[in-house]
Amino acid sequence: YNYFRVYGRSSFEVSIEYHPEITSLYDAGVFIGNYIKNEIKKVARKNPDEIHPNIDLAYILPTKNMFRDVEEGIKEVINAKSKLKYKVLLLKYSSEGGSQSNTNTNNNTNHLSTTDLVFKRIPNTVKIILTTPAIEVGQTIGSLKTVVDSGLVYKSFYSPLQTNQFSKYNGIIQPIAKPTQIQRFGRVGRVFTGNVVCP
Repeated sequence: YNYFRVYGRSSFEVSIEYHPEITSLYDAGVFIGNYIKNEIKKVARKNPDEIHPNIDLAYILPTKNMFRDVEEGIKEVINAKSKLKYKVLLLKYSSEGGSQSNTNTNNNTNHLSTTDLVFKRIPNTVKIILTTPAIEVGQTIGSLKTVVDSGLVYKSFYSPLQTNQFSKYNGIIQPIAKPTQIQRFGRVGRVFTGNVVCP
C-alpha cells in the first residue's frame, strides 16, 4: 500500500492500492461487489457488532453508457439473498446541466430520480455510486470511504468532415492525466480516512 494526505482540505490519511487488470465492465462490477464484501469482513473482525459499517464506495467511469454492465456484475456478487443491504446510485451529468442520479437497491428494482441520496448518509445501507467524472467537481460526499478509479476519461473532438451537425462531435476513451487522477483521489480523505483503488 501507499498513502497520502489531501493537504489544504483535510489531514486524513488515504491508502492507495492497485487492482488487477479488468478486462470487462461486468468483471469490474464483480470486483466491486467482492471488494465491499471483503471490507465488511474486515470491519466484522474488528467490531462484530457493526453490521452496516461506513464503507460507501464510488466507481468512476468515462461515460454513463458503462453503468448497466457494471451494475449487473455487482448484482451477481451481492444478490437478493444477501444479508447486505446496499443501494446503487448512478451519478451523471444531466442534459439540463448539473448532475442527476438514479438509484437501485437489492430489494427495490425501481429507479428513482434523486441527487440527494448521493450526498446523504443512508442508515444501515452501503452506497455504491457509479459515476462519470461528474464527481470531480469538488463536492464532498461525507459518507464516501472508497474511490475505485477506472483511470479512463471520454474525450470528445470536432470532426469537420462529418456532414451532420451532431455527428461532427466524436469521442475516444483514453487514460487520464496525473492531475485528473489526483483530483479523483481527493474525493476521499476529506471527512475521515479513506481508500483509493486504481489501475
